[in-house]
Amino acid sequence: MPIPDYQTLMKPVLSFLQDGQEYKTIEIIEKLADEFKLTNEERNRKFENSKNKVFRNRIGWAVSYLKKAVLVKGLRTGVSAITDRGKDVLKQNPERVDRKFLSQYKEFADFVKTKRLKEPILVPPDISTLTPEELLNKSFEEINSSIQSELLGRILSKTPDFFEELVVKLLQAMGYGDEQSLAKAIGGTGDGGIDGVIHQDRLGLDVVYIQAKRYDPANSVGRPDLQKFIGSLSGASATKGVFVTTSSFSSQAIQYLNTVQQRVVIIDGDRLVELMIKHGVGVRAEQIYTINRIDEDFFSD
Repeated sequence: MPIPDYQTLMKPVLSFLQDGQEYKTIEIIEKLADEFKLTNEERNRKFENSKNKVFRNRIGWAVSYLKKAVLVKGLRTGVSAITDRGKDVLKQNPERVDRKFLSQYKEFADFVKTKRLKEPILVPPDISTLTPEELLNKSFEEINSSIQSELLGRILSKTPDFFEELVVKLLQAMGYGDEQSLAKAIGGTGDGGIDGVIHQDRLGLDVVYIQAKRYDPANSVGRPDLQKFIGSLSGASATKGVFVTTSSFSSQAIQYLNTVQQRVVIIDGDRLVELMIKHGVGVRAEQIYTINRIDEDFFSD
């Protein structure tokens, strides 16, 4: 039989996890490959121009979407288990668990909305209405959205020190203090409200101070946090700062920045992961596609 698509794999994945035990992704892959009687060639088939195996990739997407709907939970990297909600779904014994089924859950519905357009990026049933380029763009948006969500989760699972180092590396990747000696994390006890510093010139005449707050997305950065940071800048006779958080900034905090003399750039969780992907921090390119068009000038008279 052909290799099942990732939506067809969702219910089998959930059924495999029904005993409540922890399972590694590789265990899920091997079990379902046996269940679907895949040949050795099908188990090891790879995407063109990629080392990524097709079946493994589809299992990964199935698990990822089940997590977004909170039917499955990630315990550690590459280890998953079913949730109480997932067990309830199996008791209902739906004929199929797919994206349409998962859309009944708020967590999944929120996930499949783009941050800017505020509309679902689910590919419609009748894909014939979309051009190949439109389908490719929607897929690109969806992949990035999934990676952004996972990146934020990974960051929140790490220590505050890791986050401070990450912020410095990101700013270096963006071209600020691109030499190690010109940028460093200095957070820790007694840091005076400053977690990192970037010298934009070798003499240290142009200095940017960094504050990094690893907050839960449900807890926004308020005006008091920014006031404390501004106070630290004043104490260091500094005029520039970057405040980065994994959550968001309250409206009062944003309005407060318009009243201070120091120039402070704020980066919330959504912007943070967007910049990480754009500048290759914490991610690596898996596949690159080149879309060609006819060169009309070449064939012109």
